[in-house]
Amino acid sequence: MKHLIIFMLLIQAAVFTQELHITKIIPPDRKMNTNFGEAIGYENGLLVVGCPYDNKYGTQSGSVYLYEIDNISVNYKRKFFTWNIQQKDMLGRFINFEKGKLFFRVAGDPFAWFPSGDVHYFDVLDNQLDYQHIIRCPFPFNNEWFGKTIHNLKDRYIVSAEGSRDTSSSYYSVTGSFYIYSFNQDSLQLPQRYMGEARGELQTGLGSGFVSNDSLLFVAASGESDEQYRFRGCVYVYNILHDTLIFREKVCSPMEQSGQRFGRSMALSGNRLFIAAPQGDFAYDQGRVYVYDISGDSLKLTHTITAPNSSNINFFGLHLAALGDTLLVGAPQDSSFGWNRGGIYLFQFDESNNYRLERRISLPDSADVLQFPSSVILTKDFILAGASYDDQMRGAVYMFSMDKPVGVEETSPQKMNWELGDNYPNPFNNQTKIRYQTVLPGRVRLLIYDILGRELKVLKDEYHQAGIYEMEFTGDDMPSGIYFYTLETSGTRIVKKMVLMK
Repeated sequence: MKHLIIFMLLIQAAVFTQELHITKIIPPDRKMNTNFGEAIGYENGLLVVGCPYDNKYGTQSGSVYLYEIDNISVNYKRKFFTWNIQQKDMLGRFINFEKGKLFFRVAGDPFAWFPSGDVHYFDVLDNQLDYQHIIRCPFPFNNEWFGKTIHNLKDRYIVSAEGSRDTSSSYYSVTGSFYIYSFNQDSLQLPQRYMGEARGELQTGLGSGFVSNDSLLFVAASGESDEQYRFRGCVYVYNILHDTLIFREKVCSPMEQSGQRFGRSMALSGNRLFIAAPQGDFAYDQGRVYVYDISGDSLKLTHTITAPNSSNINFFGLHLAALGDTLLVGAPQDSSFGWNRGGIYLFQFDESNNYRLERRISLPDSADVLQFPSSVILTKDFILAGASYDDQMRGAVYMFSMDKPVGVEETSPQKMNWELGDNYPNPFNNQTKIRYQTVLPGRVRLLIYDILGRELKVLKDEYHQAGIYEMEFTGDDMPSGIYFYTLETSGTRIVKKMVLMK
């Protein structure tokens, strides 16, 4: 079937000088209130998209769509539903796809406050799904939230149960747990179970997220409360010894405010572990991403990253992805992109051992979207970002790439009504000239940013007739350094770099 792409635009983000192409992916039978893109998985050219509120078999039964990505051409393959025709299964709300294994959580009992759930498991061969098993919750009446997070651990599979309770301590004691499954040929082995600490009415909630390398497993308990009942969150570190996990240490949020949800998302790249505390101090604080060096005998905090010029309640770090020296941070309630629209920050680990803001990624003003992104994936060729609240919760997945998608019409810079020339001289001492052109009449804004993305000066903010313009910029009150000048018009932005040397 022909690939399903609605539009592609050229944009440029606030502190980046290269063009990004945006491809919008939607299902062939798009409907309102289905939240397509709530969860996504990608491996070896196969994109899996969850649509958890699809209603084929009743209220919120859910569905999953498969697409092939060849280079950056997107082709729809198929759609499938859950088998037991249960209401509120919400198939596709949680997806794990790695190392040729695909897992979906099915919510289970529609009447439970915290349904235990089942996990459906597939082998993926040549982009075809080969159904294998249903993994049932071992304790289905314990409100386990079984299967909300699944992680591949050296050909074994961790299934979370962060809602597990120790009723012998207190009904309200949410300890959390996780199960480790292994397969002997086609036979599913009985799991090992690791329980969180029973702390009376204090919550642990072990198992809300996982990342690992060959020797260490990091397990989040993002809802863990301290002795003052503040939900700060913690991460547990285990040594991996053959088929056994040995607890090593526990790291909690560096901040003492309530509501941090430290560990709500994590990412791992080399010896750097990224742990997000996206909720901040409820309504008064921004989210943070903490960077730890894991090369020693214990975790060492090295950096704290926040969103520059951002709003409160931004949920900065709700979604993380890391690849090499690049860190992608989703902030789905960051209103600096527009009220409650959200956006993505891309950071680069530079030669001075700092995380430099490389770009801000947002959707065009014409997109009817809130709380973007709902999910993220970072590859060497492109970024995939779910937008489950796009267009009245019909949902979409956006692909950001440096290359033009095959078979998609490209909008040229001339049609976008602007051109921005290189400043001259560059580098400059105090004075330089900036030249720009508008093809059609319209409002033009010319702004100066520092290397952290902070707005320093507004050089122009007025209506322009079509034509070529030139202005002189003086940096008398600015220190030497790298700066960015941006031209904004008609919902687009182009950015260029200049160097001030005094």
